[in-house]
Order: sequence, then structure tokens, then C-alpha cells
Amino acid sequence: MYERPAEEFAYLEDKVKLDCPTMDKIDRIAEAKASRDVLIHNRGVVNKIYISKSERFARYQEGEIMDIPESYHRGI
Repeated sequence: MYERPAEEFAYLEDKVKLDCPTMDKIDRIAEAKASRDVLIHNRGVVNKIYISKSERFARYQEGEIMDIPESYHRGI
């Protein structure tokens, strides 16, 4: 999944018409994916890419270090 999750799900919806997941869930998946990218590729330092990909679900500001509590992993 190199595209934004919303684009990937839109493509799948066009092909198979599942009518799921909701946009809210897709946005939450996008934030989780963006968090993973920051942890793996940017040593946990939040950047503009994370904020752009997370949009309304962004939990951190640019330059902050991600500190992800265990409860976050259980809530997705």
C-alpha cells in the first residue's frame, strides 16, 4: 500500500463494492500507517508527512517524538 489508504480503499470499493470500511475507520487506519512510517523511517520524530497522512486524526505535532501507549495498539 504505497498510496494513501483512502485511495486504496476507493479502488477496492470500485472493484468489489463491499461498502466497508467506513471513512472514519479508513482515516484511523491512515493514522496508524503514518505512525508506523514515522517509527520505522524517521526514528519516531513526527514530520509533515505524518501530519498530512493522518489529517484529522494526527495525535502529534511536527518535531515531537512519538510515545505510543499500549492501549493505542489495542484500540485499532
